[in-house]
Amino acid sequence: RRMPRISKPPEERRQEILDTAMRLFTERGYEETSMADIAREMDVVQGLCYRYFDSKQKLFHEAMGQYVRECCAAALPIIHDRGRTIAARMDAMAELTLAMELPEAGPGRGERREGRREERAERRDQRRGRPEGEDPSRRFDGRARYREFYHRPENRAIHDRLSMQMCDYLLPHVAEEFRDACARGELRLEHPEVTASYLLHAQVGLMGEGETPMEARVALLRRYAELILNDR
Repeated sequence: RRMPRISKPPEERRQEILDTAMRLFTERGYEETSMADIAREMDVVQGLCYRYFDSKQKLFHEAMGQYVRECCAAALPIIHDRGRTIAARMDAMAELTLAMELPEAGPGRGERREGRREERAERRDQRRGRPEGEDPSRRFDGRARYREFYHRPENRAIHDRLSMQMCDYLLPHVAEEFRDACARGELRLEHPEVTASYLLHAQVGLMGEGETPMEARVALLRRYAELILNDR
């Protein structure tokens, strides 16, 4: 017997649908989950879900957009930190990428890696005049909601789509900072927007190349970016 439906504010109900859908996608798989399954899990009529999302595809598109914003939230303060050079910001972004992408370390290894990160951060702080101990990469703990779903091998196509959406989301922010750096004489780029787009989108293939250790991939990306930005 169905319980009486509880009326909720539209935004709260919308988020409930998104959260329920992503939980079922994670547990059962995207293709194996229907709108009827989502409604049944919420104990509501199916029409309520369709009132907010007229298809499962549109529901997933919004859920992915939300995940993109969550993942990029830690990057935006780094990108727009004009108290640091572009090179310093790229170093911080490399550290953030490692914090987001590296899997959980085994016992002891994580502490050693964290210790090395702290030592590197302190050395950079001293060189750049940043307050000791401030490491923007720590703003993200590498465990955003539903990360497991997006990083499953069988969801490679979905992960590639996610990566492209993250690039598109960050593009106007990076382009803005490249234009500012050019105006100040820090960079000399004929087309800042094109350069920003190339640096962001070109990294998708390398980051998805699973045979190379993540640290090596990030180091290569950092090196390539330096070569492109410093090419006079």
